[in-house]
Amino acid sequence: AGTYVKNTNLTGVVFQTGSAYNTSTCTFTAPVTGTYFFYYCANMYSDVSPRSLMVYVNGSGRLRAYTDSAGAWHAQVCAGVIQMSLNDYVEFYYSGDPDSGQTWHYAGGYLLG
Repeated sequence: AGTYVKNTNLTGVVFQTGSAYNTSTCTFTAPVTGTYFFYYCANMYSDVSPRSLMVYVNGSGRLRAYTDSAGAWHAQVCAGVIQMSLNDYVEFYYSGDPDSGQTWHYAGGYLLG
């Protein structure tokens, strides 16, 4: 699916309890050990195919969404449940060329228990 690039534009926080998400590094760090739900969504138009979204945990890809067509709008959703330990971290990556069209990305997560 090509090279993955860390999304460093996820700086707007709508709601946050505590300070687990760092807007400077676009990284979520688990404040407690537990089960978390994460999602990463994008609406992209690009002439490049394929395109993917990936949620990384501690530097390794864990969740992935994939689209294999070009020249059209695509809504992608990458979501899942991840078991994390204290201070594990999550980052959001994409592949493809979102600069050849317009793109909207958003991501989030929360502790399930």
